Amino acid sequence: MKNSLLLAAIFSVLIISQSFGQTRYTRIGIMGYEKMQQEINTPEGISAEPKWIVPPLFLESERRFLKFFTLGTEINFSKYGVDIQSYGHSQKFSTTNLGMEVQGKLSIPVAQIFEVYGQLGIGYSHSFIKNSYSLNGTQYDQNFGIGYIMRTTSIGGSIIFGESIGLFIEAGIIKGRSVKTNSEIYDDSLAGSGFNTPRVDLGPIGDEHATGQSPFVKIGVVFQIEKD
Repeated sequence: MKNSLLLAAIFSVLIISQSFGQTRYTRIGIMGYEKMQQEINTPEGISAEPKWIVPPLFLESERRFLKFFTLGTEINFSKYGVDIQSYGHSQKFSTTNLGMEVQGKLSIPVAQIFEVYGQLGIGYSHSFIKNSYSLNGTQYDQNFGIGYIMRTTSIGGSIIFGESIGLFIEAGIIKGRSVKTNSEIYDDSLAGSGFNTPRVDLGPIGDEHATGQSPFVKIGVVFQIEKD
């Protein structure tokens, strides 16, 4: 229910931000961040090494409503693989991430073509996971998904060249919390494996949500369009 309300809010902001406001901005770029560090410690004997297949890309669309305030949405996409070594067994993950975020931005003009800003965002991201692994000489495949509520806090600056195009850079913190508990995610992974496996009780950890945070940097191109 909460996820549906959040998605409805994102689409509502998307419609509002594209219908009103004096100036429209479109931002396209790439995002770099450290791998998310889970608060739950990784057990000894397990190692995981992620590798980007498609780096985090994003498209933002926003409108300026007041002199210093803009409201908009972001769509982001990425894909990475993870090679895992676990107690002598090998696993290969392929994870495709698709997310949407509502953003509010407060801007301060420094010069005619340059401004700095602070931004807050909240959204939903879904990871589509494919897992191939071998166990006792048998190959297995899993397909399941994990949803996250994401929050971002950032500061940045943009400079406009000419009348409609410029560059921007932004840095901040991204935080995530899984919608489901670790036990629910574990159950989904078992269901996605296509075979019956005895369920392991995760204990108190099972009632927790997977959480993490990471600093990030965005760079890209910004297009400015004055509304008639």
